[in-house]
Amino acid sequence: MNEPSTELKKLSWIVGLVAKIMMIASIAFIAYLLILLANVILHPVLVVNGSILTADICITNLAMWLLLFAIMYCLNRLFTNICKSGLPFTKENADYLSIIAVLIVVYALGLPLLAWVAALTFANSGHVYFDLFLLFIAFLVYVISLVFKYGTVLQKESDETL
Repeated sequence: MNEPSTELKKLSWIVGLVAKIMMIASIAFIAYLLILLANVILHPVLVVNGSILTADICITNLAMWLLLFAIMYCLNRLFTNICKSGLPFTKENADYLSIIAVLIVVYALGLPLLAWVAALTFANSGHVYFDLFLLFIAFLVYVISLVFKYGTVLQKESDETL
């Protein structure tokens, strides 16, 4: 049977790889949205696949994909660190989890506000809808980051004892 740290390294490698693939996909979507946004600026009413595409939709989607890229980047760094060292409880990993929690809050609160402002600016109408479940997820990720910070202290004490 595999030692837990070996198993952790393998799973961390897999999750890190998935995060890298998601980062590449995010970059492709961001580039596509930048091209669409440029076209929408040149042609205020752009029809794509039978749907009207407006600047507010492009801006909101661009912000969403930028945030998703940042989250995937942090996840990639987190699991790459675990894969290389075999130690999950490091200050750097706890910091990445805290950053992810903040990014999720920005995603949950900032994106709806951005969509609302963009809709008011470009379409003269709009509504704000917040995703409370995402705020709960952000809270859980932040609590896990605190557990990792505490685990870092315990890891340091354990290393000093030996």
